[in-house]
Amino acid sequence: MAWRTGTGIQVRRFSLIGTAMTFLALIVSVAAVPSITAATPTGTYQKCTDEIDYAGDPRPNVEINLSGEQLGECPQPIS
Repeated sequence: MAWRTGTGIQVRRFSLIGTAMTFLALIVSVAAVPSITAATPTGTYQKCTDEIDYAGDPRPNVEINLSGEQLGECPQPIS
């Protein structure tokens, strides 16, 4: 609530109840925000290099495994 005094200075009075209600509303709104959690894998992923023998393949293991993740199946070995 605000009002003017005889000197023209505006005085503002804060209600303790209004402040408490604002604080309570802030707590409720923060509690309503969902938390962010890391995604957990649904299946049991096994690296392509653990499933297939890529001995002699010139590609690095990282490239082979990344291709398998992106394609959904392991690439054939290159000799």
